[in-house]
Amino acid sequence: MKTIFNITYKLLAVIALPFLLLSSCSDFLYQEPDTQISIEEQFSTEEGLIQAVNGMYYNIEALVSGKYFVYADMLGGNITFAPKSSGELEVPASIEFSFDYDDQEDESDFSSTYKNAYDVINQANMILEHLYDVEDMAEQKRQQIKAEALTIRGFTHFIVSQLYSQNMNYSADGDHPGIVYVTRVLQAGVDYPSRETKQNTYHLIKNDLEEALSLFTGEQVFDFGPDYSYFNGTNTRALLAKVALDNNDWQTAYAAADSVLTVSANIFVAKDDYVAAWKDISTIPEALIEFSAPVTSELEVSSSVSNSYYYYTLNSDIAGVVKSFTYKTQAYVASLDLRNSFEADDIRKDLFYPLHIPVLADDIYWDSTFYFTEKFQNDAGTLYMRLSEMYLIRSEAAYWLNNEDPSSSIADLNMTRERAGLSPLQSLTSEEYLEELYWERRRELAFEGHLFFDHMRLQRDVTRGDDAYGASQLLRYPNNKFVLPLPESTLEVNEYLEQNEGYY
Repeated sequence: MKTIFNITYKLLAVIALPFLLLSSCSDFLYQEPDTQISIEEQFSTEEGLIQAVNGMYYNIEALVSGKYFVYADMLGGNITFAPKSSGELEVPASIEFSFDYDDQEDESDFSSTYKNAYDVINQANMILEHLYDVEDMAEQKRQQIKAEALTIRGFTHFIVSQLYSQNMNYSADGDHPGIVYVTRVLQAGVDYPSRETKQNTYHLIKNDLEEALSLFTGEQVFDFGPDYSYFNGTNTRALLAKVALDNNDWQTAYAAADSVLTVSANIFVAKDDYVAAWKDISTIPEALIEFSAPVTSELEVSSSVSNSYYYYTLNSDIAGVVKSFTYKTQAYVASLDLRNSFEADDIRKDLFYPLHIPVLADDIYWDSTFYFTEKFQNDAGTLYMRLSEMYLIRSEAAYWLNNEDPSSSIADLNMTRERAGLSPLQSLTSEEYLEELYWERRRELAFEGHLFFDHMRLQRDVTRGDDAYGASQLLRYPNNKFVLPLPESTLEVNEYLEQNEGYY
């Protein structure tokens, strides 16, 4: 899907030292590389403050639409790869270690993700600390900005926690290492924080989101773009449901998802419209939060999550056979395991686009078929949460709240099943319910950044098929490799940081 409006998240970032040597008073915000202004000047006017908020959204979009967005599907087994333009079939070098469950602390595939996440957190904290520097701003707008900055701060910590901290199930009380939680601008050479426990990390994220929910005014800060391009009361409550589910807080997850469904049920896409809704670039199916792809001053998309999934063909013959093929980058495609999980009548199979592409092997080109997703094409924005996920969250939370009795959970699970053309489930045992939940989430939310995190939460082994291209095909739960290593550069700066177990 593509959402382009006259102006979207403009380039405005915090220039920060590497994490744990974050912005000091000598650092700057910038709008263009050659036009730097001081922090005091940036936050002296309402316009400058609004520009900083805009830049915060620009940076969170870049973070979410990058490697993080494909991480869970890649490690969980939903994703494999189409060949490079040369015809060679191999794992892209940028994720080679992590794809094989063997990321390295000294040259981590995700070191920039870690740094960029804390840059966004630093930017949110800077906005919060300078929120009252502008004296003549309407209090309602100030309150809305605070709510959005708190949400982004909590959300970004959640991303870091997913990647770098074992799931809440890893220890009985969640007392294993969580992440560093930063609630103020850190001073270079002065502040060296340590990691919170997992339990404390969750409560700090929850506190930020709940405080934000008490502040939202219902009015957008910006006068451009749809509501779902920015955080608001509804999608922040949806985020709270997602975070709570990931941390075994079933009561909060159920209540938050139920609240979102109460006010948003009318955007649930009908069966006859579902496939077309994904393919129509002018619509966003069930969007709760979609980070719009940034555009240039000429209204051209400068980057997009579709870079990972985009296909287009050139030089086809009269019968439609592809004679040459080009990507923006080496494309990610659906694995055989994912494709085989769909029943014959499941309309979601129509969201796979098969292309015959020559593959170079033993100096010979072999014609092979690769299955691209229709979900993120044509300079799509990054659809992070949508209504279907809320039904699945409410279903799972009800199961755990009901002492692992699935009787009250099946109706919500059937919402996405029946919409996909499948027959409704009837009575299920506990084991049957968890298996159906896992596979329904895997089918419905494929390519949307969930699968590996579902394995962690549900304490499932990861198995991948032969199209993992020589990488590891089995990862048993629990396992040190279910989280990434903290980048070595970060550990060298802060002696109080503890590396994840198994990466010493």
